[in-house]
Amino acid sequence: MTDETFAGSTLQDFNNEYLMKMIAPVVFLIICLLLGVFGNLTVLFIYGRKYSASVYRSIIWNLALADLMFCLFGITFDIARIFNYYTFKRQWICSICVSLLVLGIFYSSHLLILLSVHRFRQVCMSLGSQVTQQTVKFWIIGCFVTAIIVTSPKPALQFYEAVKFRNNITGHTCPISSSNPSTNAVIYSYFSLVLFAFYTVILFVIYFAIGRRIYKQHKDKQRKSESATEEKIFSKMTKITLTVSVIFALSYFPVFLLQITLQSIHEDQLSSVEIACLHIVERCYVINHVANPFIYSVFDNRFRGHFKKLLSLKFRKPVETKTTVSATCDTSTSAVLERTF
Repeated sequence: MTDETFAGSTLQDFNNEYLMKMIAPVVFLIICLLLGVFGNLTVLFIYGRKYSASVYRSIIWNLALADLMFCLFGITFDIARIFNYYTFKRQWICSICVSLLVLGIFYSSHLLILLSVHRFRQVCMSLGSQVTQQTVKFWIIGCFVTAIIVTSPKPALQFYEAVKFRNNITGHTCPISSSNPSTNAVIYSYFSLVLFAFYTVILFVIYFAIGRRIYKQHKDKQRKSESATEEKIFSKMTKITLTVSVIFALSYFPVFLLQITLQSIHEDQLSSVEIACLHIVERCYVINHVANPFIYSVFDNRFRGHFKKLLSLKFRKPVETKTTVSATCDTSTSAVLERTF
């Protein structure tokens, strides 16, 4: 047996040993992959065929598309990375793939911010200028361009790491969170954490303001009786965007926090269960790209009804006079808002 064969065999043994510790995270990722692909494809299909054109639909559709791409590419890459953990071959593949993961995270986050700001302006600033069907495409492009700008330092900061084993064997890994980051990488991690915290604060302020406004509307005894349907629509859409925002905050916080604290964690001192839990928590951000279709199913009766028809193979082509909750939400707020659109 040649040295190269021996080295490759030994590294594969280390890969297998690592994989045994990562069975639970791999199962978690596979479940998320299946649910994410199915769920986001369902959102793309239903919102594309059964919902009328609106700002809300455009943002939700693009958010589902971004989440689908993240599931197909990001989760698949992470699973493949685990199976070849110590035999990662190319530095440039590591750099590009991890950078695309970060790009997907930021793009999805920016779309969520856009959706929340749109809801805020509809509820709290209905007499002001609004995002329209004509301008929403430019806002979505702006979200993507901003994500590229924020992610641009990542390729130069992402390196795969050399790991020394016995018999002078060296493996190479592509860690998402490096255990020995450079100074610039630490600065970028802190920047990402601060930006994430800033986004979270923005969402908190937005929904606090929306909640206050809705509460005041409930207390207003002079409202017209015909506004009840409109209020129900507003409440439903607000619940959806609020829940999506909460999932965003809860799922992304661990990965940014671990990027800063991981160097103080020594896996060789942890049990197998603790290692598995650590790596599942490190990947909680995946939930944000999987959960949205289930949120729509809970709060949107129309979406849930179309989903049931889809499962029962009774899904028909949309009729000419199709209606939608989101279209009503975007076009029937007030006479002034209608003129804006």
